[in-house]
Parts: sequence; C-alpha cells; structure tokens
Amino acid sequence: MNQYAPVPSNVIDSEKFTDIVVDIRLAEAQQKVYRHKGFFDSDLLDSSYQMIYTVHDVSEEQVVRSYNFYVQHPNWMDKIAEDAIEKLNRMLE
Repeated sequence: MNQYAPVPSNVIDSEKFTDIVVDIRLAEAQQKVYRHKGFFDSDLLDSSYQMIYTVHDVSEEQVVRSYNFYVQHPNWMDKIAEDAIEKLNRMLE
C-alpha cells in the first residue's frame, strides 16, 4: 500500500519542493546570522524569497499551496524534511 497521498497537479512535486525548502532554510539561516550581527532588514529576506521563486520558476502562491498540501500529509512532510536535511548535510561535506 502506498503511504503517500497522490500529489495534485497544482502542487509542486516533492523533489522540486525539497530543493525550494533547502534554499528557504539557507536564506533564513543567513538572515539569522545578519540579525545576530545587529543587522535586520525584512526586505532582505523577502528579496531572498523572491529570488528563490525565480530560480525555481515558481510563484509564491504555488509554494504556499504546495506547503499547505504537504503539511496536511505528514508522510510527505516527513520525507521532504528528511531529504532536505540530507541535502544540507551533503553541502557541509
């Protein structure tokens, strides 16, 4: 039995969404470093999100819709989180 719900056509596929999650986490980490150094600019993070959407050729609406789908399906969200952690760990090697 397949433990994963079918991904609707209007939702970003899990592999691409994992790549987007990785980029978002990296952008948020960068923002935390800047904040720790006393520099905070919410426009910088918004700009990073816009760049991520452009690089992955998606809209904010597609990302939000996809996020909402995956959150409602914990098996998918667990897989995406695990894959994202693996990708981030590989970046450290």
